[in-house]
Amino acid sequence: MEWTADVAAGDWLRKRLDEHWAQTMHIVVPRGFEAYARVFHPTVRERPVSGTWPAEDDTRAWEAFFAAGTEVDAEQVTWQRTADAFGTVMHPLAQWPRIVRSDDPHGGCAP
Repeated sequence: MEWTADVAAGDWLRKRLDEHWAQTMHIVVPRGFEAYARVFHPTVRERPVSGTWPAEDDTRAWEAFFAAGTEVDAEQVTWQRTADAFGTVMHPLAQWPRIVRSDDPHGGCAP
């Protein structure tokens, strides 16, 4: 592979992308290939080492939580393990917000 400053080299890709946001992968993945592979993004489960998370809407509790420097354990987990934890079903067409029972279209976690 060789670096080039000529962005026109990628024009063939732009023609295969959907122009406007759509509920398809073709906003970022070009059309026209014989096959595609789905790769699920990495996920991390976080939890306080001692105690529990403050209530989502309790600003003062969150300020105290961060001020205390509470240690948080982080562990990489699979989408399957996440689905099991949330009581949802992992399948080939799974979508992150649905796996974590979130109304956030950008993929935030449910409380």
